[in-house]
Amino acid sequence: AYDGGGNTTELLIIVKVLSTTANVNDSIPKENYYALLIGNQNYKTWDDLDTPINDVTEIGKILKTKYKFKEVVVLKDATYNQLDEAFWKMNDKLTSQDNLLIYYAGHGKKVDNLKKAFWIPVDAKNLEERGRYWYNTDLVTAHLGSIKAKHILLVSDSCFAGLYGKKRGSENIEADLERDLEDPAYFIKMLGRIARVYLTSGDDGPVHDGMGGKHSIFAKHFIKVLKQNKTTIDSYEISHKVRKGVMGTVSQNPQYNYINELEHADGEFVFTARN
Repeated sequence: AYDGGGNTTELLIIVKVLSTTANVNDSIPKENYYALLIGNQNYKTWDDLDTPINDVTEIGKILKTKYKFKEVVVLKDATYNQLDEAFWKMNDKLTSQDNLLIYYAGHGKKVDNLKKAFWIPVDAKNLEERGRYWYNTDLVTAHLGSIKAKHILLVSDSCFAGLYGKKRGSENIEADLERDLEDPAYFIKMLGRIARVYLTSGDDGPVHDGMGGKHSIFAKHFIKVLKQNKTTIDSYEISHKVRKGVMGTVSQNPQYNYINELEHADGEFVFTARN
């Protein structure tokens, strides 16, 4: 650098550049991951389903073996009380530096006059209107609002799951303009932002149980994306690939957006495969 009098000075600046040709995983900060997977299949008064237990069992295996999940809880044929207790245990356990994936597969029901959607535990009464032990999705939202995790991804494979986004309309969340799955800086940025996002198997209507062999058509594509990923992937990319696969097969319209009424700072849920 030169000043007006001709004097010079030097300053050495060392810039460390993260190579995009290296393994992206090596540059991603270490995070604690937890999962709560609920598969309700064998009901007391509702029709039994074919795939939820296979779905959550397979997803649990993938999260344990391929991804960096510290704890994976798999609930099979959960009652109302078991479902509620599982949420409270996650509430007590997780900190603001943790990440939580919740996956629900089972019956869903809406009540038109309430404009509400419900998860159906295996001990719920089968009625046209709201019955005993129906689990209001507003209660799910309340639990997620009190859990301290930095990133939460809620995945729901059930009928009428798309009611999560009705207050905002049907537009899916848009990708970050700086999104680059080959750039570690993008994932570091996403990990630094709070995320409260959801992915549903359909919108405000029924969805298929089956159509994917031993899995639901939605779970089949969700599992496929997790298995095919070799490095690091975000929830937006997963939603895009799952949506493309499902809509190319059946008349379901998976939804991806941030969760109503919860703190969200444009983050994404990040899945990092083991090296």
